[in-house]
Amino acid sequence: MEILNAVLAHDLEELEDGTLNIFGILGGLRVTAVPYVEPHMNLFIHFSANPGEVATEKLIDVQLLAADGDLMRRSQATITVPEARRPGTRSDFNVTLPLKDVPFIQAGDYGFHILVEGIERTIPFYISVEKGEA
Repeated sequence: MEILNAVLAHDLEELEDGTLNIFGILGGLRVTAVPYVEPHMNLFIHFSANPGEVATEKLIDVQLLAADGDLMRRSQATITVPEARRPGTRSDFNVTLPLKDVPFIQAGDYGFHILVEGIERTIPFYISVEKGEA
């Protein structure tokens, strides 16, 4: 199993033909004050699995870590690897995980760490505070 791509976005739309439209890709947020809670974002993950992994269950563990390594949030989901579109080939598939009420306690760097059976992919993320007008 491989993680081919991972993206945080405001919204995602998957069409019947498998086309994925990603709206508002996020690499960070500018907020007016911290702590801040983001009400909703989506994590899109594109996987590729060997034919022998079809129909097996996999645990996806997503950890939001602050720059100092503190665990801010953990989300988990279990998926079943789908059949490949062509028999005998790798199964390439998408998983979308909605993330609600995501906490950020201070400005700075964060990382969304995606772990699946020893495979890890990290999406860097930042929070910056913009000063409001008085």
